[in-house]
Amino acid sequence: MLERNPRIGGGCTTEATVFPGFRLNPARQLLHGCPLIGDLELYRYGFSYIEPPVQQAAVFRDGTAIVIYKDLERSCASLTRFSEWRH
Repeated sequence: MLERNPRIGGGCTTEATVFPGFRLNPARQLLHGCPLIGDLELYRYGFSYIEPPVQQAAVFRDGTAIVIYKDLERSCASLTRFSEWRH
C-alpha cells in the first residue's frame, strides 16, 4: 500500500480542509465499502467500521442546518423543513 500524502495517516486522520474549525476524515468516502478491507480480511485483526447516526450536515449562516442521517425518515424530515413541498 502506498501513501500519496506527505505524512502517513489516510483513513485515520482528520483535517480542517473545507471550513476552518470543522475537522473531517478526507478518506471516509474512499474507505466505506472499499473491497480492500474485505480482501485483506482486516476484520480478523480487529478492524471494524463504525458509522455514526449523523452522516453529513450543512450548516447555514442563520444557524439552521440540513442533517443527513443513516435513518431515511429522519433525513427526509430534515430536508422537508427547507422544502416548499410538504407532506
